[in-house]
Amino acid sequence: DAGTAGPENIEFFIDEVIKKSRTRVFSSMHFAKQGLVITPEADDESKELKDTCREYQLDMQEKLTDAFKLAKNSSDEIKMELFETTDASEIDAIIEGQEEENEFSEMYVKLEALQDEASLEIEKLDSNSQAFKEAAAGYMIEEAELVWPYAEEYDMNPSEYLSTYIYGRQYDRSLVSDVFGYVKEYVAPNYFYISTAPSGFSWNTYEAMTSKSIANDSNPIPGNILDEYINYVGGDLKTEYDNLWNNGYYLFSANSGSLGTAYIDDGNDDMIIAFFGYGYQTVNTITHEFGHYYAATKRVGIECDESYDILETHSQSNEACFYNYLKTKKLGNTYRLIANEGYLELIASIIASSFLADVEEYCFTTKNVTKEQVIAYAN
Repeated sequence: DAGTAGPENIEFFIDEVIKKSRTRVFSSMHFAKQGLVITPEADDESKELKDTCREYQLDMQEKLTDAFKLAKNSSDEIKMELFETTDASEIDAIIEGQEEENEFSEMYVKLEALQDEASLEIEKLDSNSQAFKEAAAGYMIEEAELVWPYAEEYDMNPSEYLSTYIYGRQYDRSLVSDVFGYVKEYVAPNYFYISTAPSGFSWNTYEAMTSKSIANDSNPIPGNILDEYINYVGGDLKTEYDNLWNNGYYLFSANSGSLGTAYIDDGNDDMIIAFFGYGYQTVNTITHEFGHYYAATKRVGIECDESYDILETHSQSNEACFYNYLKTKKLGNTYRLIANEGYLELIASIIASSFLADVEEYCFTTKNVTKEQVIAYAN
């Protein structure tokens, strides 16, 4: 009601709408307190909702900018309430900052949508095939082409622009190549050292302990070995673990076409959501994601500008503790195999991300690069 709403109420309303719409994952209508295995139709509906919320968030941010511009020409009283200043140059700076935020949010959403679309297509291909290499190179080039026009406005290349404005990296890009060299010399050899499977283990026991069939299971809670580890640690970790499965919001997708990942979303103050895509429901993955979930429970109600560089600390630390528990507290080579496989996944993720960062750096700093050039560099 424009007749009764003051500027502070308008700003609060728009801010709340933006904040709530950031939970653009899966609608709470598809979650049940005890966990809901969703149908392909519900999965598709959720993806449509996600896209709608993305567009809504950007639209509301633009409306906020328009409101700022109108307020700029309003009375000093309104300026003081909205901007806490009547100084024209300060107000211009606030508006300019809001316009930049709109640009960065729009870029992030475009990149996220491009990634979602590409990952679904690329994961259908044989990772050893030429088609896979071409699709992956094509995705990187499409990313670079999307970013170049924005980056050039800041006299940057896409790598510098994304690092500075989109992902908030807090280090110089030259360090990426240093890390790549470190991983190549010290981390990669450990992969081959650990990769020899111990003798005397049972593949059937291994499969039973690490995977969960959810096709006909409406309550797909992980197996006993993760429960045992959590009980062993106890304390607040166990409290939050029990809260997730008994009172929380989690989703194990039964749709083979669902997004190929698992993740935690805590963009909504009232809800932390755990999502496990089809094929991403092993005990290792659940252990990893619970590390994220536990960290999210500590951020509730707290404004937290967390660096992307430490986002995996909580999850991988929880994995490492779990694998150490298996190797030191459990007997038998099947447990040792589970731990070794887990360590291998952690090391492989470091090798893969370092490799991808290096290839991306090449792709994002070489203008008009071709698929053939990217594949040749990767090889």
